[in-house]
Amino acid sequence: MARTERGQYRFTAKKDADGRPHLVLESKGEPISAFGGALLSFDLRDSVNYAHAQQIAEILNDQVTGLSVTFFDKAADA
Repeated sequence: MARTERGQYRFTAKKDADGRPHLVLESKGEPISAFGGALLSFDLRDSVNYAHAQQIAEILNDQVTGLSVTFFDKAADA
């Protein structure tokens, strides 16, 4: 058996403690409960500056409509 949770998220460019840009997924509504209070982020290549990270976030937000996570019951695999 499998269970899928879906949510609406948007990509946002942020800077880490060292000033390097990364992308963060922020919930646009009810967050996926399986994530709890977790923050999902994506590390970028060292060559990506903050302005480029913002452009990447915009492109992803224009093309990605949501996020889903599927959990598989281990008992079903046996």
